[in-house]
Amino acid sequence: MAKLSILRNAHWARLNDGHSGVSAKGRLSSATPVCLPGHFKAVRLLRHSNSWNTRSNTDKLPCGCGRRNFELKASKHVLPTSDPTLLSNRSFVYLEDVVEELADRLLRTVASRAGQGSKKYMVGVTGPPGGGKTTLTLLMERRINERASEYGLDGPASVVPMDGFHYYRKQLDEMDDPVEAHARRGAHWTFDSTGFVSCLKKIVDEGTAKCPSFDHAAGDPVEDAIVVNSSHSIVIVEGNYLLLDLPPWMKLGGIFDETWFVDTDLDVAMERIFERQTGIGMDPEVSRGRIQGNDRPNGELVMGTRSSADIIIPALPMRPR
Repeated sequence: MAKLSILRNAHWARLNDGHSGVSAKGRLSSATPVCLPGHFKAVRLLRHSNSWNTRSNTDKLPCGCGRRNFELKASKHVLPTSDPTLLSNRSFVYLEDVVEELADRLLRTVASRAGQGSKKYMVGVTGPPGGGKTTLTLLMERRINERASEYGLDGPASVVPMDGFHYYRKQLDEMDDPVEAHARRGAHWTFDSTGFVSCLKKIVDEGTAKCPSFDHAAGDPVEDAIVVNSSHSIVIVEGNYLLLDLPPWMKLGGIFDETWFVDTDLDVAMERIFERQTGIGMDPEVSRGRIQGNDRPNGELVMGTRSSADIIIPALPMRPR
């Protein structure tokens, strides 16, 4: 896998100034993802879809199906031939700084579409497990809702996590290899991806939807726990596989107005998962086995989708309190 060469001492983009692949509609052009590393030079990346090979004898529907075996044939991050593009004169130290910029840009974009009969603005936030997606999306939701009135917007933001679309444990029991299905829970084939895509499409088409959440204590989804209604102007969707180039995940490309990738080092992300699991009493050796057999392979798959994002967000610490 080709590695990205990212220059140091760089700055982040103000993405509403018409210079970073922003279209006339105020939406990022899918052809020019923007890399936003803290203390790194922002560079443009060309989108290059992953190439996948499936074993046809196991390509069945997930519920009641055998193991899905997908082989990554190629994943290329293609750098432009021109020099990296310096997009602003600011660098970021804390995650809250990035949140402030992103919230400002989103609110400006949505405000500019007010009165034009525009549908909800859909943002997809992805990255590896343990990468900080949930922290970012919750900070974004809070900050957008705090500042919406400054832009003349009544509608708040809403967050829809992909976690609510885990298959129920009883559905995993019905698969051809239930032992493996439970061991690999969190892999893309252990989610109701068709239901996930349908729910997001309903939000776009109808403006309202009831979405499931996930009860970690019970280990199963909770139906209709999240309500997206007509007042929500921005919907932030968080999940690992939003950029996966496999059916039906690939249909999400027509749903999101823009996608963000939280660029966390995979070893750091796995260490966070280890601390999280052992922190709730899991035996360290059991945790290491689960990470090696499930979380890391899932993370490696997600990292292969990085170059398909519109914005690559740095993994930054939160401001000390």
